[in-house]
Amino acid sequence: MKIGKSMNDLAMEVKRQSDSKVDYLCNTKGITVDANGEVCMKMRGKYGSDTGFMPLSKIALRQVGERTGIPAKYVDRMVKDAPSLFAENVRHWFNNEPKKQMIRTMEKVTPEGNNKRYIRAFLSDRYRPLDNWDMLDAMLPHIQKPNITIESCDVTEGKMYIKAVDHSEDAKFELPRDPNVSLYEWGKGHHIVDVIKPAITIGNSEVGLSSLYVIPGVFTVACTNLVMFKSHANRKYHVGSNGGKDDYDTYGIYSDKTNRLNDATIWSKMADLVDASLGGRVFDIMVAKLKEARNLKMTGSVEKTMDCFAERLNITSQERSGILTHLIEGGNLSAYGLHSAVTRFSQGVDDYDRASELEQIGADVIELTSKEWESMTVAA
Repeated sequence: MKIGKSMNDLAMEVKRQSDSKVDYLCNTKGITVDANGEVCMKMRGKYGSDTGFMPLSKIALRQVGERTGIPAKYVDRMVKDAPSLFAENVRHWFNNEPKKQMIRTMEKVTPEGNNKRYIRAFLSDRYRPLDNWDMLDAMLPHIQKPNITIESCDVTEGKMYIKAVDHSEDAKFELPRDPNVSLYEWGKGHHIVDVIKPAITIGNSEVGLSSLYVIPGVFTVACTNLVMFKSHANRKYHVGSNGGKDDYDTYGIYSDKTNRLNDATIWSKMADLVDASLGGRVFDIMVAKLKEARNLKMTGSVEKTMDCFAERLNITSQERSGILTHLIEGGNLSAYGLHSAVTRFSQGVDDYDRASELEQIGADVIELTSKEWESMTVAA
């Protein structure tokens, strides 16, 4: 798996973000959009006050585009080449189709060392914050246990991840890569046997890119590959009641105090899911799927099979090339070998979000049915 921040660095950054965040509820008629060098917004307050102009993150800009019916690619182009045109479009739709929104803001540290507030998300007023600091507080006691280690964690602009592995001796499983191998002596020819252990990824997005989730997975010891089976994920979506009566003139600062009691119940349930997902019956199911994947062989052209794979699972041409290299080096031309190549390739991807997506795509390969696998390889 890809290595991110240390746990201490993650906790410090998440606490900094938690302390600096301010969320607003505001009807779009009370929002002023401008583009003097970059697209900015401010919200009208009571008695003539306002928030001051704040720039928007790429995530927030695309969410504004989604709210106003502007395709993401066109948003990116206008923001880069014609920001005033983008601002003009948004002003028109904000005023002609007014709607209350939740606007999430936070401070970031500039290269000069100053704190600058920006809009990081532009969401429905039904969005319910379930935030990262509360998640850490609720989840860490359930994964900071003997034999369980946090192998990787990070917080990106869009998501937070914690990836943990159960290293208990009785939890591991020795899986020969060749289904025809039944007798072997561990330590001799170990390259033909994978030692696998139960793992989980706990994740969340404060900006509307995903639910709060717990995904079980499998960690391969020798190559430190991680594969996450999202078909067994447990999720809690950020959906609540709306923000109340529309106020066309002024913004309001969102407070989540009234949700604290209900949130405690959610965190308790998610913590139970962490305990249930790390090993046990779920791990047995994933091991059985890995065993089956060894029998799904590539019967056609490897190159054409990779083309079909890339198209089916939204793999870029550069990623396809890197995965193919690992597949050939591994010498295992099966679904099991392809999943290993995908997760091995993910470790070298610069972007932590994309590396985590590839860990889930590795599981997508394992979960292809024999008919789906055959259609992909025979088509080659």
